[in-house]
Amino acid sequence: MNQPIKLLCLTGNLKKGGAEKRIKALSEYLNDDKILIFIGCFGKPPQSTRFNYLIDNVFHLGKRGLIPLFSLLRMVRVIYFIKPDIIFSNLGRINLLTLILGILPIKFHGKIIIGISNHPKRFSNSLYKTLLYKHSDGVIANSHGIKNYLCNEWGLDERNIHVIHNGLNSTHITSLTEEDPVFEWYKESLPIIISIGRLNPQKNHACLIKAFSIVRKSINSRLIIIGEGRHRQDLEELVRSVGVAEDTWFAGYQYNPYKFLARSTLFVLSSKWEGFPNVILEAMVCAVPVISTDIDFGPREMIDNGKTGFLVPNDDPETLASQIQYVLENRKGEAIKEIINNARKKVETEFSLEVMVKKYQEYFEDVYNNGYA
Repeated sequence: MNQPIKLLCLTGNLKKGGAEKRIKALSEYLNDDKILIFIGCFGKPPQSTRFNYLIDNVFHLGKRGLIPLFSLLRMVRVIYFIKPDIIFSNLGRINLLTLILGILPIKFHGKIIIGISNHPKRFSNSLYKTLLYKHSDGVIANSHGIKNYLCNEWGLDERNIHVIHNGLNSTHITSLTEEDPVFEWYKESLPIIISIGRLNPQKNHACLIKAFSIVRKSINSRLIIIGEGRHRQDLEELVRSVGVAEDTWFAGYQYNPYKFLARSTLFVLSSKWEGFPNVILEAMVCAVPVISTDIDFGPREMIDNGKTGFLVPNDDPETLASQIQYVLENRKGEAIKEIINNARKKVETEFSLEVMVKKYQEYFEDVYNNGYA
């Protein structure tokens, strides 16, 4: 291969989000002698050198919006300018725009690869599910559960779906934990429960707050929730109504959540659904025990219940409270320390950044050289 593969990645705002983090990692670590990566992002592109990007390779496509005409026109213009060999899209509405391009009568010689990072059941448009996805040249799912769902429920060909788990840069995350959170609760000896995620129905922070109110009756502890969203006011009213407002801190969006995470006693993910939540792996890297809801897929591919973390039933505050209480009561014991060590080893062997990038590199090269998708 004389010239590198030209890869155009279409994603959201590069400053946050699991799918966007994956694109950032690929842009930094794919072998640029073999793959030349361009990024089309919806939302303001980064202007800081901390992302280590060639800014000229990042194209601002504007907001996704409800009417995609202008976005489509911008995407077409970027495609004709770059002439990519492969287009890789990895967010729901952006996938829709990308797949519409695939059925329009425009001249495009490259392959269209679609990434699915969240629960496909939440994509309600039947045309989007059953018709447009079948026009992709390949699908990358970030969990085996998603692949099974796409095959069984959407009728996609399993041979066309490739599973690549998310991977983390453990060294980078560990370095960020060294920053001082400068928050008084971390100077106290009380255990701190932490959760990180958007304040929306999917993350189901209400379940965690209710569970915390149960735990708080027997164990003096704190709860920190990092994230922003339209349900913040509702959640703030809930903590007041269940009597834990003084022990709960809504920290908002934090550029570096790891400095809080690494100093907390326990991480809890109370989501009703997920695709493959990176934050579980991040907590494991930060040497914090993890409790997650045992939802359709994602967490159960990362957590071996009782060995690398704990799984609890979905939307069950009482059972969640019982598991939280167990971890807090035994937080200094050998059993919890072993779980933390097992979790860290699991990330290093199965979910490292190196493993993920290598698999993406091999996949894109196979698609380009052999037509394999």
